[in-house]
Amino acid sequence: MAPTSNTSLAKLFLFLLFAIFSSSSKAYDRHQLKETNLTLYFQDFSSGPNATSAIVTGIPGRVWSFSSFGTIFVADDRITAGPHMDSPQIARGQGIYTTSSLDGVNAHIMFSIVFTNREYNGSTLEIQGRVFNLASAAETAIVGGTGKFSFGTIFVTDDKITAGPDKNSPEVGRGQGIYVTSSLDGANTHVLFSIVFTSKEYNGSTLEIQGRSIQLASVRETSVVGGTGNFRLAKGIATFETIYYDATIFYSVIRCNVTVLHA
Repeated sequence: MAPTSNTSLAKLFLFLLFAIFSSSSKAYDRHQLKETNLTLYFQDFSSGPNATSAIVTGIPGRVWSFSSFGTIFVADDRITAGPHMDSPQIARGQGIYTTSSLDGVNAHIMFSIVFTNREYNGSTLEIQGRVFNLASAAETAIVGGTGKFSFGTIFVTDDKITAGPDKNSPEVGRGQGIYVTSSLDGANTHVLFSIVFTSKEYNGSTLEIQGRSIQLASVRETSVVGGTGNFRLAKGIATFETIYYDATIFYSVIRCNVTVLHA
């Protein structure tokens, strides 16, 4: 469609700098999730020179303990394949838990199982929910995961957008939004985010990006579904291409080419 006097065709070439976590996972059945059953042993030491859990804070003027309402703990426990202390480590249990009932019998936990063994190395499971402190067995929810457990995981991002590929290049905007691992095999994500311009020319204007992104594709194409400011009524396409990746610090430089029609 040719531009008219009220419509302009804008081509923007942007570089998005942000950290991503690359992972691979086994293909799942097309219509059914894969079930994995794991038995893990947390080696928790709450005292001594090698303590793996500790009290961080609590209600002023009260005793801080596992049975005291409002007490917050932090933990980084070894997780082993068997119950013995010298059993091989397969993960770490890292996070926080809070005594969350007035009578001190319940806690609310939020922590990650960070796998270090060969089979699941780098993958995580995210645990959240209430536990009954005195129960012999407590059940909580797994609310997400990464790596081999990444389906359904939601990420939030606020990335610097620059005029060039160098990290010291002038900032022209921010990439703010969410993306969700949306395929059973972990290969696709669904992205919903805003390019929020901060440069003089487009300051305060936005472009809204939405659509499926194939993670391992050399060029990923998504839709521009709207905009504000200088890009009101924007429609178009955006392509993303990874031009640099440092796996040691999970740092990427992604080139974004945007073509939009707008008022």
